[in-house]
Amino acid sequence: MALQSQLRRTPAAITALAVCALALAGSVPVRAAERTEITFPDRSYPQSITAKSDGTMFTGSITQGGVFRIAPGAATAERWIASGANDSMTTLGVYADERSGTLWVCSTNLAAFGVPPPGGAKPVAVKAFDLGTGAAKGSWPLPGDKTLCNDMVVAKDGTVYVTDSFQPHVLALKPGAKQLEVWAENPFQRRGSAARRHYDC
Repeated sequence: MALQSQLRRTPAAITALAVCALALAGSVPVRAAERTEITFPDRSYPQSITAKSDGTMFTGSITQGGVFRIAPGAATAERWIASGANDSMTTLGVYADERSGTLWVCSTNLAAFGVPPPGGAKPVAVKAFDLGTGAAKGSWPLPGDKTLCNDMVVAKDGTVYVTDSFQPHVLALKPGAKQLEVWAENPFQRRGSAARRHYDC
């Protein structure tokens, strides 16, 4: 079944459940906190979520692209970065890096799964936006012909590590670098289809 067909059955809201517990031995049973719902525009299908230390949250969007922002305590997400900004497409992984003041975003083409890329097809890339203003700061395409930028994390030294769901490697973008480079690779997935079938999850 195409991804787009599956998305039609997904509600345009994120439900966050907060659970609190006492860590001491013999503590009271865990109880769920009050549920909070954050509503998104219809058919935006939020994907991934990151937050600043002040509680501001950001999400990507599978069908509409761009970035939504949720202010602390808000019940409704607002469009913050426009669809197609910085030559972006479907936006998957997002990461708020407060050290550098950067919002990192994975821009991906999901046309093969039945989701047309917002704004048209462009290179799959890691995008950088100003964490305060949303202004574009940079773009780094993933190497190779078949790529799917999925998610990222930032190390203390500022290096951005990126996962590519179509390739058996992790990419790295060092501070000041002009391109992504392969940082770690699974050699078993380079030995033919039999090895890939055996080690793929």
